[in-house]
Amino acid sequence: MDWLRARAPEAADKADISPDALAQALVGPNPPLLIDVRTPMEFAAGHIREARLMPLSDLGRRLGDLPKDRPLVCVCRSGHRSGAAARQLRSLGYSAQNMSGGMLRWRGPVAPGGEGTRR
Repeated sequence: MDWLRARAPEAADKADISPDALAQALVGPNPPLLIDVRTPMEFAAGHIREARLMPLSDLGRRLGDLPKDRPLVCVCRSGHRSGAAARQLRSLGYSAQNMSGGMLRWRGPVAPGGEGTRR
């Protein structure tokens, strides 16, 4: 995960998105691509239905799977791992935000189990 070590400068107003704002964006006309960077076991315990599982340990190898022309939102349990992922993605030219507080603050529906939308 060396690609995560470099820290990108922050644009504080765009670095995070609240869980409520994300819930609204997901039902909007141009929803962001939601990237869940937790482990498969964490994801299986419950995830946001629209999330695509892409564990943080795999993210650097799977950058080609991510669109640069669509906003991305990263999520994890507490916001720490997803914050690191979003910072690095922004430094690489992606439009990426972190869902502040992670799944601990998410109050919307949670889908149980499965592989999610692992495409």
